[in-house]
Amino acid sequence: MKYVEVNGVRVSAIGLGCWQFGSRDWGYGNDYAQQTAIDLVHSALDSGVTLNQYLDDQPLRVQTPRGGRVRVTALASDGKALAGATVACSAKPAYLGSYFASFMNPPSPTGSDGSSTIGPLSPGSYEVTVSSGGKRQSQPVNVTEGGEAAISVVMP
Repeated sequence: MKYVEVNGVRVSAIGLGCWQFGSRDWGYGNDYAQQTAIDLVHSALDSGVTLNQYLDDQPLRVQTPRGGRVRVTALASDGKALAGATVACSAKPAYLGSYFASFMNPPSPTGSDGSSTIGPLSPGSYEVTVSSGGKRQSQPVNVTEGGEAAISVVMP
């Protein structure tokens, strides 16, 4: 991949236009939004693409080439693994495109071992929220480029 410098930032010479991803107006459907678009973004990132445009009326956003991940383990109040819990993640503070990244690649519910992996995420601060049985618990987490953070969330 070739890189160029734009306003003091090193970015890939090739960018990925993503602003229509997930839009029902384009008629791509849920299969596209939930799998194909995600595969395209992962392929671009794996190829070294660091320049992505998410909205047609907004300036380009520079994204790091390798996102980090968060491994979340949800535990019941008795310390046992909590399967089937809903996991959500939001950037703190939010940035342009952060909501769409979560929308396009939502975390899976926790598995039988109580875990779910979120990512890839741009480096920064996030809040992870686990919900189950009408209860919610949130916890902050920091993500580093290419790293994996691990947190345990104990439900009340």
